[in-house]
Parts: sequence; structure tokens; C-alpha cells
Amino acid sequence: MKINFINKVYGIIALLLTLCLNSCGSSSSETDPTPEPPTPVTPEGQRWLTQHPRLLVSAQEIKAAKDLSGKDADVKELYNYEINKARAYALLPQIDYKVDEGGRMLTTAGTYMTRLITMALAYRLTGSKLYLNAVEKSLKWICAYPDWHPTHYLDTSYLTVGVAIAYDWLYDDLSDETKTLVSKSIYEKALSKALEEYKKPESSTWVNKETNWNVTCHTAMVLGALAVAEDYPEAASTVLDKAITYMPTCLKFFKPDGVWYEGNTYWIMTTEFLTLYLRAIADNDPTHNSIAALPGIKETGTFFLRTLQSSGDMFCYADGHSTTPVNYPTFFYFAKSYSQPELAQWCRAQIKKSIESNSTLNEFFFLSLPWYDTETASSVAAVPSLQVFRNDIADIAVLCGDQSKAGALKLITKGGEPMKSHQQMDAGTFVVGSDGIDWTAELGAENYNVTGFWENSVGGRRWNYFRNNNFSHNTIAIDKHLHNAAGTAKVSATNYDKPNPSVTIDMSSMLSPLATSAHRTFTLVDDYTIDVTDEVQLAKATSTINWIAGTTAAVQVNCNTVCLTKNGKNFWIKIISPENATFSTYAAKTSSTAEYAISGITMLQADCKLPDGKNKVVVRLSSKELK
Repeated sequence: MKINFINKVYGIIALLLTLCLNSCGSSSSETDPTPEPPTPVTPEGQRWLTQHPRLLVSAQEIKAAKDLSGKDADVKELYNYEINKARAYALLPQIDYKVDEGGRMLTTAGTYMTRLITMALAYRLTGSKLYLNAVEKSLKWICAYPDWHPTHYLDTSYLTVGVAIAYDWLYDDLSDETKTLVSKSIYEKALSKALEEYKKPESSTWVNKETNWNVTCHTAMVLGALAVAEDYPEAASTVLDKAITYMPTCLKFFKPDGVWYEGNTYWIMTTEFLTLYLRAIADNDPTHNSIAALPGIKETGTFFLRTLQSSGDMFCYADGHSTTPVNYPTFFYFAKSYSQPELAQWCRAQIKKSIESNSTLNEFFFLSLPWYDTETASSVAAVPSLQVFRNDIADIAVLCGDQSKAGALKLITKGGEPMKSHQQMDAGTFVVGSDGIDWTAELGAENYNVTGFWENSVGGRRWNYFRNNNFSHNTIAIDKHLHNAAGTAKVSATNYDKPNPSVTIDMSSMLSPLATSAHRTFTLVDDYTIDVTDEVQLAKATSTINWIAGTTAAVQVNCNTVCLTKNGKNFWIKIISPENATFSTYAAKTSSTAEYAISGITMLQADCKLPDGKNKVVVRLSSKELK
């Protein structure tokens, strides 16, 4: 009895000591019972992390996202939205292999990319087998496709991104059979195709091109290579090296101020894939991260914010779409990487708005959860009255009054070079707005499947289509002629001095040979008024300058003055000179049924004859009534 008693006493003491030691050994155990994930390690000389997951989202970030969702109401809303979307995706049927009329299967590839990322993330957050099983079924289905349509390499790229991320994130829980199948498919259907493309970079549709395809496809191949690097190490190293070699061919166009010349939609596409690449390399191969230091990349997020229209919509130029979703996590990446908290603030607002309105989501929307940035700018920098963002192809300038005042104007204009990728004849166009209303409008991209869409040389059929030519834009023409497709338009003069800052675009070659010189100047008269001055030396004195603008507002014309009305607000446009010029109106319309239909756009036009000795057309824009 005595021995039993002593044994019980010793047992109790040992238990108390154990509890005490455990408590002393981890000060966070009471508040955080979940152990910290191990820190990823890359062996010396190896260019990828040894363990999975190694792409884009670490175990630490998953833990942080779950923790933050318990503290932050907006993050909780985002978390629930992600889970609900993933659950809906998990119940959807698979999609058959099918190429559309334009020779693409991009819709299918993009849909699978979104589904796989969303469902794989839901599994990492919840551990629910619903998502694991759904991902595994989708991976097997995609890998059973005869190919990933390499003749349109964006299709291959989108499928590679979705499959690679899902494979990497769920690596520890996928069956061995599935992992073998997926790894082999990534190599055979994507990486091996890329290795062939590298042998002929100049004839490739993407390897050494100056377009968004370059960044998109290289990023996809890098993600695919990193996902299966232990199985195909030589191929992985080659893919990593080729990306470093060829991506600057495209990315050079961000310099110096972050403009992307192909338009707002392709700014999004290029930057979203660029940030995936930068993050993957920073995690796996940080000593080979030279791309991150290229000029203009640091500045591009700020460029985007500063060129938003008064309505908050993106400035729509080139083959852009004003409805392209901007609710994507690239802004969080830029905010954290370059200490730009104002980008994080804006991104959080877009995410919240998207959830509340159940609007269309960017393909990578749910990366916003693990990449979420709660930083807030300590102060808001004053917006300059004139900002010029330089670019080798499409300079963009912003002129604005004091935005704290009701009725203050904001105007965005651009240069251009029509024969470059995705360009329109929109040099000198402008969107002006006040009080959250855009008073002039841009129509955006045309149907890519119309005949001759890609014929962008002088006389090319691309310019037959209304959206693509200068007659749909807020610019000038001479004798109702097309702009010169071989021309260029650049910012040629700036005046930053208050109270009347101005910016001038040299459009001489764009209007050649009908003009020997042509310059369009935008001048801030006051916070509410901007003058547009077209100074043109006509080749023939008898020629007419056609001043054109489009609007979604209701229009009332009174000779040389137009009053626009929208959402209970008014805006005025008045021809100051020549004195005899007047406005006419007509409905914007296409020339064929193959083009996207147009509705609700009224075109304004003033046909201006210049008196002897005069070479200027001056039009005043104002939120104050012009007498």
C-alpha cells in the first residue's frame, strides 16, 4: 500500500513537471495550438525548394489567412466567398476539349485555371476532401486531353498554370498515380513544347516577342517547371534560364514610368502573370531574380491608379475593355514588394466591392486571400495637376483640377503607334470627367474574329472597323481620312507651372501627308475647365479639320456649344475657334454585323475650316456653363 502511494505521488509530480516544461517551452501554445509550419529550405545550388508546396503561397500564409479571417470582418467575408465559390466549382461537370471559331480554347483553359486554383486553395484552408477529390478528377480529365493546344500557346499556358499550382499545392495528398500522370503531362504537353520553341525564338509566337504573350507564356512554363522540377531537373533549369533571357524583350516597354502600351486589359494580363513569376522566383530561385529590378516595374502600380478615370473605371485604350475585372492580387504584391500601401488600400476596396456586387472575378482573384495586405498609407499624397507617364510607344498624360472640389475635371490623353501590337488609331484621344462621371467615352476592343483584324499595316483591313480607326475616338482627322497607320504620336512639350499646366502631343506623322505638322495641346484653364488646342499646318489650305468625340451622355446642341447631361449633372463643350464652326451629332455605329454592336454612344463632330492666316482649332471643356 505504501509503495503504491509513493508511486502515485511520483506519478503526479512527473505529470506536473511535464506540464510545466511544456508550458515553459512554448509561450504561444495557450493562444495558438497550431504549430508553425517549417521554414522552406533550398539546398545550395538547387533552384527550387525541396518540398511542396513551393509555388506562390506558403504554409505560413495559409495559416495567417485563417488567423486573419477570425479577426478581420472583410477577410472573413473573402474567406467565405472563396469557400462558396470552390464548393460551386466542385460540383460542376468537366469540360470537353473543343477549339472555338477563332482557333482558340482559351475560355476552357482559363475556366480550368480558375477552378483548380480556387478548389486547391479551399482544400488547403479547410482540409475538406470535397475539394481534393474535385481537383483530382479535374487533373485527370485535363491530362487526358490529346494536347493542351500548343498552336495557340496561351491555351497551353493557362492549362499549365492551373494544373501546376493544383499539383504543387495538393502534392502530399494526391494519389501516386495522379502525381505521376500530372507530372508527365506537364512535361509532355507543355515543357517539351517550350523546349522546342526555344530552338527557334524569332519565329515563336511568344519566346522573344514584345507582347503580353511573352510574359504570360514564360511565367506559365516557369510555374510548370518548378512544380515538377524533381522529376525533370534539366528541363526546369532550362526553362528558368530562358525566362531570364527573353522576358526583358517584352518588359522593356514598362520603362520608365510603368505604362503598358497594349492597353488596360493587357496591362492586367501582363502584370498578373509577371507577379506570379516574380513571387515564384523570389521563393525558389532568389539569386536569379534580375527581372524584378527592370525599370518601370516598380512604378507600374502607381501608374495604374493615377490613370483611373473620374468614374473609377480604367482608362480604356488600344485593345482594352473597360469592363475587364481589376479585382486581382497583383496590387497586394506590388504594395508589399515596393512599400506602396496605397495600392493595398485600393485593392481591398475593389475586393469588397466585387464580393458585395457578385461581379465578374479575375482568374487569380482568390490569391487575394493568402496575399492579403492590411497596410494603410499614413498620408495621402497630393495629386499633381499634370502627370506624364512616358513610354516608347504610348505616352499617357493626366491633367486635373483640385479633386477635392466638386466639379473639378480630370482628363487622360495618350500618344500612340498604330502598327504596334493591339493598337488602335487613338492617338490624341482623351477621356474627361468630373464628379465621378466620364463625359467622353472610348469603345474598347473589337471582335478579334472579324476578317483582317490583325492586318495593322497601312491599308490593312484592321482600320476598316469603327472601333479600331480614328473615327470612333476623341481626336481629330483631316478631310475625314484615316490616320496614318505608320505614324507615331508622342508627348512633345509639357508645362508643369501653375495655374495653367499643359501637355502637348505631336501628331504630325499621324496626320501626314494631309498636314505638315500637327500638335494637340491640353491646358488646364482652372479646376473646372480645360482647353483643347489643335494647331495644324494643313498641306492644302482648303482641307477641313474634323474634331470628333463620343459620349454616353444625353446631348443638346446649340450651334458651337454642346451641353451633356448624365446622372443629374451637366457638362459643356464649346468651340472657341474658328468662330463659324458648329457641332453635329450622329449615333456611333459599326459597318458590319461581324463587329460588336454599339449602343448608347453619340458622336459629336465639328468640321472646321481655318480662315486665312489661322491654324488653330480651340475647343473648351467645362463643368461650368459656358456662355
